Amino acid sequence: MPVAIKETVIAEHIGTVWDFMSDVNNWATFFSGYQSHETLSRDEYMWTIKGKVGIVSRLLELKVSVDEWDPPRSVNFTQEGIKEAVRGRGLLRASPGPGDGTTFQFELELEAGGPLVTMINALLPRTLQTMTQELVDKVSLGIDELV
Repeated sequence: MPVAIKETVIAEHIGTVWDFMSDVNNWATFFSGYQSHETLSRDEYMWTIKGKVGIVSRLLELKVSVDEWDPPRSVNFTQEGIKEAVRGRGLLRASPGPGDGTTFQFELELEAGGPLVTMINALLPRTLQTMTQELVDKVSLGIDELV
């Protein structure tokens, strides 16, 4: 399953970063291709994302389930396509960084199925690299704007 990991240092205390991470509504909108999301419960969400891999572009509905909250360190979640054969997992991680800062890391793993599976999964690594970098950058800016 293709995976990408990106990290950055955020010049805020880990508690501030956790306050942001612990509300999925704060960072769901930062996903590449974000269209909308709906909160079903504290641990379950429906996301609509316009997925683009190479020349293939689709509107995806994903059920996102938070599998573990580990304050103030991490949020682990899984994603599963409602109509499309796609599944994956993600991890947002915070750890004490230099000075009073925080090292923030995002890991995303996705796997496609269906008739174009070979082509899509071959293109996913580059797409995931872009998606994870965009999310890390946007989370950093989002936290800066809140404080």
